[in-house]
Amino acid sequence: MTRTLAVCVGVASLLLGCEEPTPKSYSVKKEQAPTGGQAPAAPAPATPSQPAPLPPAPEAPAASTAWPTPAGWTLDPTPRPMRLATFRAGEGPTALEVVLSEFPGDTGGTLPNVNRWRVQVGLPETTLEAFEAEAQKFNEGPVRAYTMRFRGENAHMLGAMLFHERQAKSRFLKAMGDPAALDAHEAAFNAFAVQLAQGWGRE
Repeated sequence: MTRTLAVCVGVASLLLGCEEPTPKSYSVKKEQAPTGGQAPAAPAPATPSQPAPLPPAPEAPAASTAWPTPAGWTLDPTPRPMRLATFRAGEGPTALEVVLSEFPGDTGGTLPNVNRWRVQVGLPETTLEAFEAEAQKFNEGPVRAYTMRFRGENAHMLGAMLFHERQAKSRFLKAMGDPAALDAHEAAFNAFAVQLAQGWGRE
């Protein structure tokens, strides 16, 4: 009896000492919000890389060169097709328009251009020999040049033809108008043609 009681007391002690473990809880520290109470901004979504900007287009060249404009002439800044420059010689209604143009090659040769200008003032065509006998011919390095005056019945023309052998280009200078107006500017026109040939011949 005493032994049985002792066994029971021992079993009860074991049962009381083997309690079911209590589950433990863990607390996770909450991330602190930035000062001001605002939530941290979400990272910006990745965007595809943008192509590099194109370089600026080169500036267009100047409309005209600093031509050695004769006294009493003014340079017209308005650009015109097929012209290097346009000048006005003199003042008022009798002012002459002086045109400087440039073309590739020899534009057909000296004589065809001479005859084209002669026809414009009402003159018949001529020969190269006859033209060279009355025109002023000169050379400035690689530039071969002529100055001329055509006297039509109602209008006259001052002209200069410059051919750059190395560059294979032609420049034409001309003015057409009343004979008296051309008389007033003929010397300046011819001197300007020589300056053009000299400057071009150094290029």
